[in-house]
Amino acid sequence: MTFTPKTIYRDLMKQVHPDLHPTMTNATARTQQVNAVKNNVQALRMLAISWGFIQPTANDMAGQRGYTFTRPQAQTQPNYQRTYMPRTVQDLLLFANRSYVGQNVFVRIKIHGRQSTHRVIRTTAKCVVVDFYGLPKTVRMANVIRREQA
Repeated sequence: MTFTPKTIYRDLMKQVHPDLHPTMTNATARTQQVNAVKNNVQALRMLAISWGFIQPTANDMAGQRGYTFTRPQAQTQPNYQRTYMPRTVQDLLLFANRSYVGQNVFVRIKIHGRQSTHRVIRTTAKCVVVDFYGLPKTVRMANVIRREQA
């Protein structure tokens, strides 16, 4: 097999076709991969190299000089400032089991993927009851993002 740019598709199909190689276990999958990139000579060449039909040359590896074949190491420290999420009612600088009617205390909540700011009506040990568009709604602390300024 020559694997020249003009004949690489035909030569590669001869090497992996399931009718020509019935004992090859993954011949059908390889044939589908070849058909998926049949108009891209460079991709066909990389498939032939990865399957061991041809040896890579310096030109084949030129685009991968900065690529390492090991797993990338996990990033030790995130490059963004992580937002602080309150876990208890006390983290919001509020007291449990107290009414906050008439006081301008607001919290930012996230419900159904949307964030909004609402007035606090009262608190319980694990929840905050807010004025949710005219109706009282009990919100778990997991959905409270932060306390807002009035």
